Amino acid sequence: MTLTLIEAAIRGGQSALAGGLAAERTNLKPSSPFSWLLAARAADTAGEATVAESARKRARIGCAKSGARA
Repeated sequence: MTLTLIEAAIRGGQSALAGGLAAERTNLKPSSPFSWLLAARAADTAGEATVAESARKRARIGCAKSGARA
């Protein structure tokens, strides 16, 4: 359900809501690359390029550990 809410907030331009939900998700699942990619998209929506890039780096680190691709 959280993923749907984050996606809806991103698509609806609700950057503060998307960012808050994404932050909550990354706190609960810090090793999930997908969570970090959503956090990056939320930060992009808010115009926070530095935060978005940091989240993308975390996603890549998580993927490297799990053997997945980002």
